[in-house]
Amino acid sequence: MEKLKALSILSLAALFFTLSAPALAAPPEDFRAEAVYLSDASTGETLYEKNADVRRGPDALVKIMTLLLAAEAVERGEVSRSELITASDSAFFDIKGDVASRSIASGETLPFIDLLYCAFIGGYDEACNIIAERVSGNSPDFIEAMNERAAALGCENTRFVNTHGALSDAQYSTARDLSIIVREASKNALFTEVSTALSYTVRETNSSPARRLVSVNYMLVETRARYYYKYAVFGRTSATYENGYGCVELAEREEFSAVAVVLGAAAVILEDESTEMQNLTETRRLFEWGFANYTRRAVLSSTELVARAEVAFGSGADYVNLRPDRDISLLLPVELPENELTRGITIYSDAAGAAVSAPVAAGDVLGEITISRGGEIIARAELVADASVPLLHAKFIRQRVTDALGSRWAKIVIIVAAVLFLGYVIIVVRYNILRARRVRQMNDAKQRIADNRRRSNRED
Repeated sequence: MEKLKALSILSLAALFFTLSAPALAAPPEDFRAEAVYLSDASTGETLYEKNADVRRGPDALVKIMTLLLAAEAVERGEVSRSELITASDSAFFDIKGDVASRSIASGETLPFIDLLYCAFIGGYDEACNIIAERVSGNSPDFIEAMNERAAALGCENTRFVNTHGALSDAQYSTARDLSIIVREASKNALFTEVSTALSYTVRETNSSPARRLVSVNYMLVETRARYYYKYAVFGRTSATYENGYGCVELAEREEFSAVAVVLGAAAVILEDESTEMQNLTETRRLFEWGFANYTRRAVLSSTELVARAEVAFGSGADYVNLRPDRDISLLLPVELPENELTRGITIYSDAAGAAVSAPVAAGDVLGEITISRGGEIIARAELVADASVPLLHAKFIRQRVTDALGSRWAKIVIIVAAVLFLGYVIIVVRYNILRARRVRQMNDAKQRIADNRRRSNRED
């Protein structure tokens, strides 16, 4: 009984819980970029944004989508890593500069995997077109696939018109959309392999000796102390006079992973006459603020008994304990205001106004629990039975008979049956009375006939 009381108190207390702490530290207001966006890499939850949905030219950041589609084609088995690809003349249709300035020559043959590194690490625009022709047959069809993939991911403000990011007024994206694309790309093993490389040696070809590619994503390079960030995993940078400097980066710490996007930053000359690329410094500042102010913490355990539901006709128990069907952890401010998180518990049988009927199997869904912050539901889990409760058949049958007899229709049937039975009894009684009367009359008549016959015999 004491256990039941304790569980009841726990069920009521579970409706509300708190995490006490001061308010979240405000993000820096002086991010030196036109658009800034920080999100949880796992869920996409926004941690900080500034002009996140303003359309801007993505420049070389377009190569993120090009590499993603190429990696997915390898994953589907449509092209192999080692397949030799020959650069066609048509692959250079939108490449600026003369033949001598190209990094890959028309007619040059490279393995597909080398083309991926050339495109992403080396930044070769022509490599992007060569990849597009192999994957989709031609660049226009590949570009259409890029746009379809972006739309399918939920990018609402993105349009690609080339595979490599050359300037075009018709090509645009946003900090939020680029974050979405990077989150999806991070799930692909080949994309991660290529994008995390600090260097790569392209093997000798039919028209070029071996060449070494070196990453210009200095957030990954320890010797670039001004920009290096030890938690950075992969990313891509861009730089044009028209759109400024950009960076899309994924970083991972024990607490959580985050995606940072910085667009429209500048490269400035410092007092020591060195150049500071603020797309990288601002990306690092954004990560440092995010990791300092957010952490992932467990708010619900699948082993926690948070409520109970009454069970009718159960054998050995008249209730069952309920627990969440899964663990829930949330990315939350390190310093969370008091009473910020609340729980809400709904037991379906209580809402319906009737107990659950046995049998109940462990794992049966009998309710739900929500986690809310500031009145908004931010997580939800089903409540399942922690144990099984078998059906007590005798109890069930007895109750069903009682219910049946107590129902309105049962009462009507009983009354009708009683009336019919009473009518039947009356008819039978009346019939027996009439029959007995007829028998007496027959016996009297028979006696009179017998008396008359004897009297007549004496007279003769």
